[in-house]
Amino acid sequence: PRRCRSVFRSLNGIYADNLASSGVTLFEGNARFLDGGHVAIADKEVAAKQILVATGGRPEVPDLPGAELGITSDGFFALTDRPDRALVIGAGYIAVELAGVLHALGCDTTLAVRGERPLRSFDPLLGETLATAMRERGLNLRDGFTPARLREQANGKLFADDTAGHALGPFDVIIWAVGRAPNVDGLALGKAGVSTDKAGYIETDEWQGTACRT
Repeated sequence: PRRCRSVFRSLNGIYADNLASSGVTLFEGNARFLDGGHVAIADKEVAAKQILVATGGRPEVPDLPGAELGITSDGFFALTDRPDRALVIGAGYIAVELAGVLHALGCDTTLAVRGERPLRSFDPLLGETLATAMRERGLNLRDGFTPARLREQANGKLFADDTAGHALGPFDVIIWAVGRAPNVDGLALGKAGVSTDKAGYIETDEWQGTACRT
């Protein structure tokens, strides 16, 4: 973790220097819309004809009993030791990457996916080929696993139960990689006339413009 923080600080410094050399004014703080052309940042008010929202996302944790026993990709980078046994729950590329890294480091790794294969939103051949390669390399792939809860034994070992009553475990760490949520909390998008869908994502047209685009 110390090395990770050092790298992150170095990258942040490089990005800040690049912005400054490009003549970009940097404001630091939580921002919120006042209207379609004004943003409040701490005690400052900034006006602009065009405002781009690029706040990214954060790892999602499902609302399940014991879900807090698992960590996300953020927690993965905070690990101080390589776990002996790990479970990654998710089928996307982040889940696949984390499972691959852990397995390559010598961790007994299981990837649990809800459907029949990982990367199900990609071309089927890609997911099928990946699943075959994972199994051939000794990575445990469990398909058809819909998580229902996580639980911890007295010795600290973790288990994951699915909706069919099957259990996976024991594990030293369980990682949630089930998707990302939009980072729009506190932006007051409504004051700018920007609408979001049920999942909280900003609604845009085919040009990535919002309802308040001028």
